[in-house]
Amino acid sequence: MIIDFHAHWWPSNEYVHSREAWTKTIQGINQSFYMPAGLEYTNEGLEKLYFDLDGSALLKQMAESGIDRTVILPLDWGQTNGKPALDIIEQNRAYADLSQKYPDKIISFFSIDPKNPDAARYFETAITQWGMQGLKLYPPTGFFPDDDICTPLYEICREHVLPVVFHGTTSPMSEIPYCAPEGFVRLADKFPEMPFVIAHAGGMEWHTQALEACQHYENIYLDISGLQAVGDADIFKALIEGIYTALGSFEQVLFGTDNPIFKGMCHAKDMVAYLKEMNVPEREVSNILGNTARKLLGL
Repeated sequence: MIIDFHAHWWPSNEYVHSREAWTKTIQGINQSFYMPAGLEYTNEGLEKLYFDLDGSALLKQMAESGIDRTVILPLDWGQTNGKPALDIIEQNRAYADLSQKYPDKIISFFSIDPKNPDAARYFETAITQWGMQGLKLYPPTGFFPDDDICTPLYEICREHVLPVVFHGTTSPMSEIPYCAPEGFVRLADKFPEMPFVIAHAGGMEWHTQALEACQHYENIYLDISGLQAVGDADIFKALIEGIYTALGSFEQVLFGTDNPIFKGMCHAKDMVAYLKEMNVPEREVSNILGNTARKLLGL
């Protein structure tokens, strides 16, 4: 089984953040990733590539790539990056509805800014009534992973045995290093029984420290979403093989595409193919592509 543990779904520009901020985000992605790779997209063309009204584009990509299940992660950026047209609770509900429509294909996590005074109540409802299966948090909106304001959400995760996925690298939204690995180390000490994922394996800036944190804590996992943006198959494979060398296995490492952000520069089927070509034991390829995710999701 192949599981994409880190993807997003954007039916329209009503999702994620304000129209003005959305335009800046598209421009930033284009200038930071696509243009340096020599890929010519207008901002409008990239935006069109991202939108997926009914999830059919996501399902098509899964079928083309041999991906059996995808975890879709809403993003509550609104309190910092301009409120979107569609309220975050409505966005979460749309994600839940999509997973209910395709229960054998789509797994949906819940996302909310923990500074929302009703965050825990909404999360409990999403878990118990909407069937959502985990939590996605984005610390650059103004909190560290181990801040007490997050504790009510973590208590729910602990009660229902659910994983948490954190944005795990730098962000243009904040100059404060909210996602620096030391915050995740403090969280691992505070909630040793709660599994959580440092997304993007710490990114380039914090990659080494994220690996060290994963080495020392059994409840810390890494996903490799976004690392395909290095833009070269051999460099990408060497980067992931380096993670294997550092950790000794992929039992705490998860495949993720960050769909649809890098869809126009590295198709998911290519990413899967590169992982299958790595110079690591076959069982470890199975771990990164799906077995570790199955364990975290209780499948």
